[in-house]
Amino acid sequence: MGQSLLSAVVLGASGYAGVELVRLLAGHPSVTVSALSADSNAGKTLGEMYGFFAHYSGSSAPAPHPSPTRAPLAGAGHGVDNSPAQGFRATMAQLAAMPLVRTNAIDYTGVDVVFAALPHGASATTMIQLLEQWPHLRVIDLSADFRLESADVYEAWYGITHPAPDALKTAVYGLSEFSASAMPNAQLVANPGCYPTTVCLPLLPLLANRAINPDHIVIDAKSGVSGAGRGAKPNLLLADLHSDFYPYGTANLHRHRPEIEQVLHSADSRVTSVTFQPHLLPIPRGMLASIYGRFAPEFVVPADNPSASQDKTLARAHALLSEAFAATPFVTVLPLGQTPTLAAVRGTNHCVIGLCGSHDKGGKNTAGSSFVDDRFVIFSAIDNLIKGASGQAVQNMNLMYGFAETEGLDAPPVFP
Repeated sequence: MGQSLLSAVVLGASGYAGVELVRLLAGHPSVTVSALSADSNAGKTLGEMYGFFAHYSGSSAPAPHPSPTRAPLAGAGHGVDNSPAQGFRATMAQLAAMPLVRTNAIDYTGVDVVFAALPHGASATTMIQLLEQWPHLRVIDLSADFRLESADVYEAWYGITHPAPDALKTAVYGLSEFSASAMPNAQLVANPGCYPTTVCLPLLPLLANRAINPDHIVIDAKSGVSGAGRGAKPNLLLADLHSDFYPYGTANLHRHRPEIEQVLHSADSRVTSVTFQPHLLPIPRGMLASIYGRFAPEFVVPADNPSASQDKTLARAHALLSEAFAATPFVTVLPLGQTPTLAAVRGTNHCVIGLCGSHDKGGKNTAGSSFVDDRFVIFSAIDNLIKGASGQAVQNMNLMYGFAETEGLDAPPVFP
């Protein structure tokens, strides 16, 4: 008898993250999508809302090379068989025709995992109600509602009282490369934010090894406009954004800052605050962070001259990063001195990291005095909708259920 497919539901399926989840799950050979919710668009189909789903409408082309049959689980609503025998085109056709329903109209009896791409605040209330009524469910939440460990910090940054503060103690923070061991037993996973993913992946190995000064971390990050969601806002209109570029969340007030600080603090308790300034790029997707810092004095490698000391210290830090991610399928550490591009990660679940030093000429300052330059810059690039949201959610599902970590996520970047 064939292996049973995992039954999944996507809540908030009409938003950017939700649509990406549906697209990724459509190509996942171990999952069947059982229902899609979108309260504000209930009654419509994805084919009506998104043209690329409509392209598959009416398709029933079989897979050219049938695979062993897998029996789908009994799911909510209209189950979609994603198995290789079904064929990708037929799966997409079924998803295109699947009606979007209200979240409370779904029968979760036969559902295994819920992906929640709902607004902050609403997600926590909905997830707790689901888990109380259907305690067999496992949830991967893409909102910020379960990322912060403190209900007081959540209230301070999001302006609402947390509806389920006890759940903050049990939710697993799903930065996949650092939480894999906790995933098999996790019932509620807090999928990280896009900026925290970009920033924390390269910094965690260095902080864990006390390699950098915890008081001098400056994060200059840029994001494509899809990071702001699908809401109709004047500053996101094409005429306003095209050929423009500007900072937002100024005065260190972006909501991802406490999440970044919490994660970095977990690796090095000396980290209590960072300087974090995001910017909006006039592109649909992609995220790149330039992270400025100083090496810890005890990490600097002694040498006969300042330039040699800097080179050896950079090589030591690069070796730490390379070793930390050597066995991970989705994080690439470039050769020392090379920098990532958004084109290298667009449409993928990859994070590409580069490390550079400042390389002052001859190790001398403007006064001509020799000194060891302990400054560095880390560059980190991801696709904000995939590694920064939906792709990492699927990666976490793979880890939760023992699938290959790369299953459903091996697409190459979209270029140009």
